[in-house]
Amino acid sequence: MKCPTCNDQPLLPTKLEEQLPANGCRQCEGALLPLLTYRQWAETYSVSADIPLCEISEDTAAAENGKALVCPKCSGFMTKFRIGNNTDNRVDLCGSCDEAWLDSGEWQLLKQLEIQHKLSNIFTEEWQRRLRKDQAREHFRTEYEQLFGDDYGRLQAFREWLTEHPQKTDMLRYLNNSDPYQA
Repeated sequence: MKCPTCNDQPLLPTKLEEQLPANGCRQCEGALLPLLTYRQWAETYSVSADIPLCEISEDTAAAENGKALVCPKCSGFMTKFRIGNNTDNRVDLCGSCDEAWLDSGEWQLLKQLEIQHKLSNIFTEEWQRRLRKDQAREHFRTEYEQLFGDDYGRLQAFREWLTEHPQKTDMLRYLNNSDPYQA
C-alpha cells in the first residue's frame, strides 16, 4: 500500500500507542488506522485505564491535508470528517474499507482534546451535526456581541428573563407594537 498523501511512499507497520497498530508513512508521518483494530483497542484501553494523556505544548500542531485522499486499499475517495470546532483538522475515512487516515500529529491532537477514545464517534452524523450547531451558535453570538457591544450581556439576561416569564407572548406583542399613538 502507498501513502495517500505522498502517493509514492510505502505504508509500513507502526504503532500509534502500545497495542494500537497502524500502517504509517515515514515521509509525512501520517497513519492508516483500521477502525476494527481501533475499536478493539478503545474497548480494552478505556479512558478509565491508566493511559497517560499526551502532553502537547501549544506550539505543537497537527498537519491538515486539505486535498481529497484516495484510500490506499480500495482506491475509493475518502471522506473528511471534522474533529471539532476548535481545530481545522479533519480525519479522512474510507467508508468501504472502514479505515481512517490520520495526518501527522492528528493522533496527538485527538489525545490533547481528550477524544482519542471517541474517534468512531467523529464519523457519525450526530457528531457532525453537533459541530455545525455549535459553530452556528458561536457565529451568531459573535455577530450579536459585535452589533450590541457592551449591551449584549444585558440583552442576553433580558432574553433569558423574558423566556421564563408567564406573560412572554403579551410582552413580545407590546415590544413589537409599532403604533405611533402608543403612550
